[in-house]
Amino acid sequence: MKFDPTGTSWRVAGITHTGTASALDGYHPVPWEFLGNGHVRASGHWEGVWGHIDNSDAIAVAINNQDSFEVHFVHPNWFVAIKNGAPYRLGNRA
Repeated sequence: MKFDPTGTSWRVAGITHTGTASALDGYHPVPWEFLGNGHVRASGHWEGVWGHIDNSDAIAVAINNQDSFEVHFVHPNWFVAIKNGAPYRLGNRA
């Protein structure tokens, strides 16, 4: 079953990797919003597009600064964004 994030808002924390340890950087004050028509934004910071990845609960995101990553919905209220094969962001449904 594919998760559809349309119309949802998420508190998002950065993930820092140091050696073999990882830590959350804390939640950013601006949530990520998944809008209709495959649009996503952190209002005032960036905008982009998203689309489902076949046969998974993940989506691919490309933002206007030419950054890209995958968002894996591990629960209806949680996601992990993966960039370059490593956890990048943790999201909690607002």
